[in-house]
Amino acid sequence: MYILVDDLDSSLVAVKQQGGKVLTRIKQFSATSRYAVIEDPAGAVCAIYEEKD
Repeated sequence: MYILVDDLDSSLVAVKQQGGKVLTRIKQFSATSRYAVIEDPAGAVCAIYEEKD
């Protein structure tokens, strides 16, 4: 599952501050989008995704 965020970098900081883990480095999906896989404190895994114009 991908969750769209406005700012991937600040979202990854927030994940860590709130007890989650960043499981992958930031990966380029296309010329205008990128994502990273995260894990929340309860163990649920998803990806957060940023799309720029």
